[in-house]
Amino acid sequence: FFLGLAVRRMSTARLPSEVRGQMTTKIAYYCTGHGLGHATRVIEVCRSLLNFSGDDENAATTNGEVSVVVVSSLPSHIFLTAFVSEARSGRFAYRRLKTPLDCGGIQADAFKVEPRETLRTYWQLAGEEGARRKAIEREVAWLAREQFCFVCSDTVPLAC
Repeated sequence: FFLGLAVRRMSTARLPSEVRGQMTTKIAYYCTGHGLGHATRVIEVCRSLLNFSGDDENAATTNGEVSVVVVSSLPSHIFLTAFVSEARSGRFAYRRLKTPLDCGGIQADAFKVEPRETLRTYWQLAGEEGARRKAIEREVAWLAREQFCFVCSDTVPLAC
């Protein structure tokens, strides 16, 4: 996966070796609450990220520590049952959003997306500019407070 390569190539040459050896690469992964297909993909990408080994001398972590927090409006059990041991060890966590950051595609049936209805629903959800700005500021503050190295997004436009 491209993110695994980015983690592998992330240079920490400016950090002292004793700090570099203790770092954990923290990744926040936003997942749309629209459909289980997105959750399935996110689970597999997270699995690859958590299995990443920092054996490269230029890797972000020399001890291979990668942790992931999935952020979504989907029920927590979808993700937590896939990462039981990683959750116990603190390498995986789930943060459930009370208010979704996106609505996904509004569909007339299994194959047809309704673009106008999707946009109307998204704008209702995203709110006015001030509300969107406040939601983004809230997420940015959380990301900074938790000191994430990377942010991934699976179709959550407000998180971009």
